[in-house]
Amino acid sequence: MLGICAVALFVLSGAATGEAARWYVAENGRGDGTTWARASADLMGILDKADPGDEIWVAEGEYLPVKTYEPTHEERATAFDLSRGVALYGGFDGGESSLSERDFEFNETTLSGNIGNPAVSADNSYQVVTADDPDASSEDDDQNVVIDGFTIEGGYADRAPVDPSEPVYHIGAGMHTSYMENITIRNCTFRDNHATGYAGGLSGYRCRITVEQSTFEDNSAQLGGGAMVSHCYSADIAGCTFTGNIATESGGGLLDNDSNLVLEDCTFSSNNAEDGDGGGVVSHVLDSYPENNADPVIRRCAFLDNQAEGEGGALCCKDNDPTIINCTFSGNRSTGKGGAFAAQDGNETRFRFCTFAGNAAQGGGDCIALADARVAAVNSILWGDQRDRIIDVGDDARITADSCVLNRSDLDSLGDNNTNGNPKLEEPADNDGPTKTCVIASGSSARNAASSGDVPDTDQRGKPRPSGDGPDIGAFELQESSSPGGGGGGCSVGVASFAAALLLIPGVLALRRR
Repeated sequence: MLGICAVALFVLSGAATGEAARWYVAENGRGDGTTWARASADLMGILDKADPGDEIWVAEGEYLPVKTYEPTHEERATAFDLSRGVALYGGFDGGESSLSERDFEFNETTLSGNIGNPAVSADNSYQVVTADDPDASSEDDDQNVVIDGFTIEGGYADRAPVDPSEPVYHIGAGMHTSYMENITIRNCTFRDNHATGYAGGLSGYRCRITVEQSTFEDNSAQLGGGAMVSHCYSADIAGCTFTGNIATESGGGLLDNDSNLVLEDCTFSSNNAEDGDGGGVVSHVLDSYPENNADPVIRRCAFLDNQAEGEGGALCCKDNDPTIINCTFSGNRSTGKGGAFAAQDGNETRFRFCTFAGNAAQGGGDCIALADARVAAVNSILWGDQRDRIIDVGDDARITADSCVLNRSDLDSLGDNNTNGNPKLEEPADNDGPTKTCVIASGSSARNAASSGDVPDTDQRGKPRPSGDGPDIGAFELQESSSPGGGGGGCSVGVASFAAALLLIPGVLALRRR
């Protein structure tokens, strides 16, 4: 009878019917993976079984692709491999019946590459997770691959190929994906992964990649892209945090090659390009995909305390035309030029409603440095500690500014409606938004001073713009409403409320006398 019930459960799960199945994995499981009660401990085996359309639910715990004290090359090359059309979800307690019931922050589910001596990194997996499908086609309906709710750590990609026919094991230590038509990475943390080539945390090649609500921290790569390298047809990155990542060369946080890159609501903080450009991000064109325009769009992002030995402490763009809207650049540093931003090689960049504050470059251009490039700044704040050091314009370069606040003497040479009045910026803080912003204090020259054309509906925090008599210059819109969450950045009391409070005072004093 028990055997019949087990078969019935197996069929109902979809695993034997040809329909999409749901598989269950738990660290101490002993079953075939068809229910939570019969969860399997063998995540590798379940991944091999799963068909396009299947889901795999994984309970909290740590999972290794293989476990041995002295791993061979073949064992180090073993990874959790995702097939096209399969969705892998972590963060379960082990009894849930819907995705909405899981708590992936509390129920940490770790995919670890620490397969050998726990005290040694050099014997870890080359790549913890892989997703590779050279035969992928946009005509298939089951192309999308999902990984959601995992911590991915301990990858150590240190084996460069001797000839082109060998697999690539020196990039994407946390996760490497290639030739996937669509792949979504959501609610994941990439931590403590290292590559001797590129992309300590995540590498994407010839795919369309979406990364949402994920964190990249303390990853490193010797060549570039300490946290991530995108060499994709498209890369949409939203609500992500890149912090404490290091590249020996360029792109301490992110190295973007040719992708149609979109960054939204992301934070890049304390990343470092030790011997290259772009402490936070480098984006440039290699002409790998002629059909791509490869012009980045960056919205509502914060670049804080990043540094580069070369140019562009926060961001460096080359040979493309970025649009950057509602972003804050603060505390970034470069030994070369462009404390916050550097542009080169025919680049044309447009900044709208951005705030630059407290950035520094030893070589000049505390905010922006240009070489054979153009910048148009509109309704933006470019402020620094030293007047006339905020911009460095090299050969064949030009910057124009319209309705901007700039710490410059020669305002007329840059454009119209500019001011060098103090914007009275406060230090970056949460200010009721997904990314940090700089509040404009009372009496700021940026208040209600932006031009009325081409104004986004919200500021960097998602608060309505305009809020006063006109839109404010910069990434922060001071809200006139005193309601909770209004984001005014301070305390505001209406006249009527103040009068009502005065009427209560005699009664309060009378009560205290009794």
